[in-house]
Amino acid sequence: MKSTSILVVTGASGAGKTTAVRSLEKRAYAHVRCHYFDSLGVPSLEAMGRDFGGPEAWQLNATR
Repeated sequence: MKSTSILVVTGASGAGKTTAVRSLEKRAYAHVRCHYFDSLGVPSLEAMGRDFGGPEAWQLNATR
């Protein structure tokens, strides 16, 4: 069975999260994919509830 790991990078605005992940992405490791939630756009809490059933369900959907 193949295992999957997810690394979530969080921190204050301007701390360098995107810069760090872009640096990792440039290394082009096999089997490593980088995703940026800010490029997906984050809907309002109202839209998350209406369209996905809540924030946790939206996050699960966006991660997939």
